[in-house]
Amino acid sequence: MFPSVNTLIVEHWIILVWLVIYTFFTIISIRTLINIIASLKHKARREDSIKMTNGGYAPFVTIILPTYNEPKVINRLLKACTNIDYTNYEIIVADDSTDEETLLNLKKWRNNPKVKIIHRDTRKGFKAGAINNALKYINPLTEYILIFDADYIPPRNIIKRMLEHFNNEEIAAVQGYTQHTLNENKNYITKSVRLMFSYYCMTEIPGRSAINGFIPLMGSVFMIRRDILEKIGYFNESSITEDWDLAAAIRMLGYKIIYDENIKVPAECPSNFKSLLRQQIRWSEGITRDTRKRLIHIIKNKNMNIISKIDFIISGFYGVQSILGILSYIFGQYHINVNFLFALGPIGYYYAYIAPNIYPLTLIIGVVVGLYREKELSKIPWIPYLIIVISALTPFIAYGTIRGLLLNEGSWIRTPKTGEITYKGDLAGEEEPKEKEPELPVYIRPILLWTLSY
Repeated sequence: MFPSVNTLIVEHWIILVWLVIYTFFTIISIRTLINIIASLKHKARREDSIKMTNGGYAPFVTIILPTYNEPKVINRLLKACTNIDYTNYEIIVADDSTDEETLLNLKKWRNNPKVKIIHRDTRKGFKAGAINNALKYINPLTEYILIFDADYIPPRNIIKRMLEHFNNEEIAAVQGYTQHTLNENKNYITKSVRLMFSYYCMTEIPGRSAINGFIPLMGSVFMIRRDILEKIGYFNESSITEDWDLAAAIRMLGYKIIYDENIKVPAECPSNFKSLLRQQIRWSEGITRDTRKRLIHIIKNKNMNIISKIDFIISGFYGVQSILGILSYIFGQYHINVNFLFALGPIGYYYAYIAPNIYPLTLIIGVVVGLYREKELSKIPWIPYLIIVISALTPFIAYGTIRGLLLNEGSWIRTPKTGEITYKGDLAGEEEPKEKEPELPVYIRPILLWTLSY
């Protein structure tokens, strides 16, 4: 029996949408592969090359710590910050806390000469509002501002290493590696988050840096020049991803952001699915909204190169991948008539069998490369956890993306911090190298060598 005309029309439309979706994923995969290859060729500054510039001149630095109900980590953070190997700096706690335990912990630090506690009784503007409020109280001599979230443990040399990169007027900010390792071994959620950041911070961003693409700020472990921040108009309090929006504003003014993955500051992973879920929804919603609002201005901007613009648009609308992934899954359940695809010849076979798998495969390769660059190949067995968690997050990231596309405001939901440490390695970012770089598996080595030969 022959299919009806209506059935053929529906099938043709589904095939057309399928082709569009997987053309998009093919383009994204090519971009990912470019970043992978570029990251392997990228040579970050060696840790032993750090030295103070300008004849030992030590500019005044203000460290701002935005906090909101962080009783389990606030003392640890302040101990690390007051122990930094630098003399000309101050610490301002931009606190919005409402719980008694956090307030009592902070009270103990009020007599420390390096620490100022600035408390608000409102959450207006969320994190951006807290930082902007703290900026009213900074030392008049301050030239640079350094931001840490509450669950980080900065190393003693963090200020010196950040300042080393400010060697010309074009550089507005320096972003370090937000290394989520403190509780990485706790469960499959923390192991997945650990791999997410390894890919993003050791493959994706170094790759972009190598090809002069768009470098984002990550909300923590970044230093920015005070004069540039004032020129921009401080942090955008209408944004729930103020770091992404600030990076866009910096680039639009023609300034640069430097990324150095060797500046590693350990942090905590969300340790349960609910916390991770809320975090990912906020990120996808906020980044999508900020990208949408700035899209036309970015396209028209003359201070950004074409690669940075492409990076900004693709990364800013990264949640669209989740929407398209869900659509492709739904259409796949419809049992696509592959004969329509086969009629296209080799291209049809590609779209039928290869295209649906190429993007996940490139991401897995990217994770392996990130672990290789970190000398952490022993964590490759964690990849199945990552695949499961990302699959579970996909519909929620899609939801956040739709909110970012349609709504003009959102709310900030705090990610709870446990203060738990399961990691047995370097917690303070010391410069001593690991004893020996692990060998690549035999079947990967020739592929890697061939890639690097180009």
